[in-house]
Formats: sequence, C-alpha cells, structure tokens
Amino acid sequence: PEFPPQPLPPAARLEPVARVIQVVEKATGLVLWGEYDRDAIAAAFGSQNNPSWKVGHRDIDVGDQHHTVLMVTLRKAGQSKIEHRYADRFLSRTEFQWESQASTKVAHLKGKRIIGHEKEGRSLHLFVEYDSHQDFTYLGTVKYLAHEGEAPMRVRFQLRAALPEALSRIWS
Repeated sequence: PEFPPQPLPPAARLEPVARVIQVVEKATGLVLWGEYDRDAIAAAFGSQNNPSWKVGHRDIDVGDQHHTVLMVTLRKAGQSKIEHRYADRFLSRTEFQWESQASTKVAHLKGKRIIGHEKEGRSLHLFVEYDSHQDFTYLGTVKYLAHEGEAPMRVRFQLRAALPEALSRIWS
C-alpha cells in the first residue's frame, strides 16, 4: 500500500522472476537478536527511559505481567570502579553467568524475584552489549538455573535459544 502502481511503457516485456509466498509484516514487540538502545528497551515495557533505566537490573510490571530486565555489558575494561566490573560471561552458547550488584542478597526482593521467577510468573529478559555505549542485543527470556553467594549473587541462566555462532565467537 505504501507504493502506488507504476506505469510501464507500452513496449515493455515482463518476465516473472519471483513468486509471492506471503506478506511480511513489520515486527511488533521485541525481536530475538534485535538491537535496542535504552529508549527502545524502556518503550518495549511501556515505559520511558529515565534514570531508573540506567541500572542493569530493572523489575517492571506491565498490566498483570511481571518482568525483570537485565541489561549487561560484557567488556568492562573502561570502567574505573572495580565494584562495577561484574563477572558477566557466557559459559556456553546456551548458558550465561550474571553477577548482581553488590547489595543484592538472596532474601531481598531482587534476589527472590530472580530465583523464583518461574513460580511468580515473572519473565527474565536478557539484553547484552559487548562494550559500553553500544546498542544492546536482545537474547530473549532466560531461565534461572542456580546461584552462588550473595552481595553479590552470581547467577547462572539458561538461554532459551542458543547464542548464534558468530556472536559466540565475538562475545566469548
């Protein structure tokens, strides 16, 4: 509908070179492996980017749906404070290790929401950027596997879709 029919010259000869299989519609919602900045991530959850979206762990409710959004930077070499150099990394193409902020404890709300997300009906969304100030790549929802320690908590998640080989080579 965006493009009106184009007139052809009277002597033009047409030969079909393709066949329409289906109409492709614009994606709505988050797209697996899609790239998003913080504005787009906040908007995907019915919010606006504000200082509360600067943190890497954000709990948000959209209607009766509960979400936890994890925004992770893998390469932290430029960060001067040692306490901000979290041990976030891929253990395999289907397993991710995430380290919480130093104040997060198992018995606190953020810790409980991570560990009990399935029981609570909470979706855990993982967004990863390789370096600061890049767009985040959406890795989909993840499943809690296990954790160790607290303040900070080191948590292992299972990705529902394996990390593509090309990203695995770059990010591992």
